[in-house]
Amino acid sequence: MKSSKIFFLILIVPLAFITLNCNTKMENQSNSNILHSAFFKLKDSLSSTDKELFFTEINKLATIEGVIDFKVVNETSPKNHFTNGVTMEFADQKAYDSYNTNPQHQKFVQEIWLKMVEDFMEIDYVQENKN
Repeated sequence: MKSSKIFFLILIVPLAFITLNCNTKMENQSNSNILHSAFFKLKDSLSSTDKELFFTEINKLATIEGVIDFKVVNETSPKNHFTNGVTMEFADQKAYDSYNTNPQHQKFVQEIWLKMVEDFMEIDYVQENKN
């Protein structure tokens, strides 16, 4: 009987604690905004008119329902080859999914992004728990 109590204390209690801790982290992340960023380099062959069109069209993405805190940014560091970026937030996964399937976003990707962007890195993340 004593060995089963020791087994319980050594194995089961820590396992329960780890499980509860993981669930709490997942719950906290599910309540966090999704931060969506894409850093990119436009094709060198683009004319100034093409670049102007690109930035006019990318800024229209801010009008899509669910987009929060939309920003187009310029790279200031020589640590990578990307020249620009776009960042935005979404209240939850549903809003992010809706953005990705939105016809305006899809049209931008097909007609502008794929034709004018040479390289990019997309990063989507949630903020760590603020404990």
